[in-house]
Amino acid sequence: MTRVRIRLTTFGETKSYPGLLMEESPGLLLRYEDEEGCLTEFYLHQEMAEIRRPSGIMTFCPGKEGEFPFETPYGTLLFRLKTLHLSVEEGAGEIRYLLMDEAGELVGENIIHLIYEKETEIGNHH
Repeated sequence: MTRVRIRLTTFGETKSYPGLLMEESPGLLLRYEDEEGCLTEFYLHQEMAEIRRPSGIMTFCPGKEGEFPFETPYGTLLFRLKTLHLSVEEGAGEIRYLLMDEAGELVGENIIHLIYEKETEIGNHH
């Protein structure tokens, strides 16, 4: 595991979090707590990415559509997303996607920019 600083830009807003980087073959996993204390994991691979939260998993795979639940104070809503672009490189990732409601109506288009910088190694590597 490696300590990292994660800078995440979504819907035009950039936030920074301390986190951990772990190799998870064949990709990598970034784990952090958001400002509300919610454990969030980003799994990044050349062909797909996932955002894993207690409320559900958002899966991004270029050219494919997926569904994910979103918890609100009024109950759980089901959203659909279509991944338009995914790029993953050392230290960064970018996801561009369309967000739709249950009926397939466009809610918005978003770009997630993820940058992580290594801070210190934790434990031994095998």
